[in-house]
Amino acid sequence: MKSSMRTWAVAALAIAISAMGLPAIAAPNHAEEIADLIDEVAPNQGNIVHGIVSAENVVAPNDDVSITVPLDASEPLMIEDNDPNSGMALEVQLPEEVRHQVGQVANDGSVIYSSPRGGTGAAIQILDDASARVQTVTADASGPHSFTYSFGDGIKPILLEDGSIELVEETANGHISHATVDRAWAMDANGNAVESYYKIDGDQLIQVIDTSAGNVKYPIVADPKFRVGLGLYVYLNRLEKTTYKAFTSSIAVLGSAVACNVYLKKLASVPAVSKVASYICAFASPVGLWKFFTQVMPKIAKSNSMCTEARYWSGKWSTKSVAYNKCMPLNKSHQMGF
Repeated sequence: MKSSMRTWAVAALAIAISAMGLPAIAAPNHAEEIADLIDEVAPNQGNIVHGIVSAENVVAPNDDVSITVPLDASEPLMIEDNDPNSGMALEVQLPEEVRHQVGQVANDGSVIYSSPRGGTGAAIQILDDASARVQTVTADASGPHSFTYSFGDGIKPILLEDGSIELVEETANGHISHATVDRAWAMDANGNAVESYYKIDGDQLIQVIDTSAGNVKYPIVADPKFRVGLGLYVYLNRLEKTTYKAFTSSIAVLGSAVACNVYLKKLASVPAVSKVASYICAFASPVGLWKFFTQVMPKIAKSNSMCTEARYWSGKWSTKSVAYNKCMPLNKSHQMGF
């Protein structure tokens, strides 16, 4: 490692997205130093790829998503689904400490945000494993060790039991999940673990790097990862579970291929159930709806839970018992026709 880089600290957020490539252009020495620093201290998570550079941004499209990396750090990183029917778009606003800076594309393809006077900087890298890392760089131990991210209107972080984060949008029928963030972690220049964790303040996610234990050698690298994709949640109380369970045998006979086209008509007599089934079809798939009724509902029906959460993510359903206040009250379910 270069001796001139011993006093830097690096914190990174990695966003799992699909990407194409970026032609590298020359950047001033300070930006190249940051790019070299990240190359030396950050874990090897794949090769940096190259995209299309304009005066305002770097765009990396592929068949599934388009990624726009701004050259003005006050503008957000944008990740948009190319399917116009999904409406999925996530923006990641860089921390306040770097928003006044202008991005430059380093020789390795990193977009570097830095000041000629040094100090706190940041970098965004698009990698060949369908990910993009958003990395903050602190010049020395007196610099910031917490960094705040926000994700656009209506998107809120939720802390999960294992310490990871889910970025969700609340709707009338449940939550739509836009991304997950792996558990926070950090390592110092000697490869020793440094405590790092998340805090949530309203709709903002704060990554904290805690060096209070001492014996920390800079640079410090922290690299959680966003996994961007569309997911959803459905919450069922005991009455709703019984109603949904009654439909499982008929949809099993229909099969997954026609689940949405045919089954939604069968559900029209129970508007509340039909509404949730339409919601699953819109944000999951016919297969997702079929699995919900034939695989998830029998499992939920056996549960004694007062409120059950069914979560759909990356083509798979999972269930767990949750606090009763997440579900609709029984009297309201009665009013809705359950």
